[in-house]
Amino acid sequence: MADAYHCAPMSTSSLPNKVDAHRWADRGMQLEQDVPLAGFARLSALLGEKTGVLSLKASFSRDPRRHPWLQLTLKASPVLICQRCLGPMAWEIDEVLSLHLLADESEVERLLDSDDYVFLDEEGQLDLTQVVEDELLLCLPMVGRHDRCVDMLEFEEDVAVDKPITPEGELGQETRKPFAALADLLAGKRD
Repeated sequence: MADAYHCAPMSTSSLPNKVDAHRWADRGMQLEQDVPLAGFARLSALLGEKTGVLSLKASFSRDPRRHPWLQLTLKASPVLICQRCLGPMAWEIDEVLSLHLLADESEVERLLDSDDYVFLDEEGQLDLTQVVEDELLLCLPMVGRHDRCVDMLEFEEDVAVDKPITPEGELGQETRKPFAALADLLAGKRD
């Protein structure tokens, strides 16, 4: 029967850093915890707001070959900074990950190319906090930006972006030629 390890929603310091992966896998340990996103140093540096909570579930077991295995469920809504308008942008994370826990690189050969894995340290320990933070960072976009920023919508309303131009270039007003003055200057220098 699986043991459950429940932690109060405090900080990442209550999340066990070092876990004996083999012992936890043998016991079928499960961990359920709410962790403040601001408690992860690397992730926190990317947040637009230092609020939000990660809902974490971790289940340790053995794969069919009796190697330790970790299934992680990560749910969070971090607020990032949109790189287009620099405003706050919510990003949903709802991931279920299965990770092989390997002692060294020689064990990688037994895995499929699609299998995910992490390495244990020399004592067979897993740094759970680091693994969780790594996976959270992988869930974030390379460049956070809104599909349509508020500033863009206001700009589109001010400028007639959606009005079709006739083949003659008429919009009910004279067609603007922004480089006409440059052409006149260049023509004047040639004389």
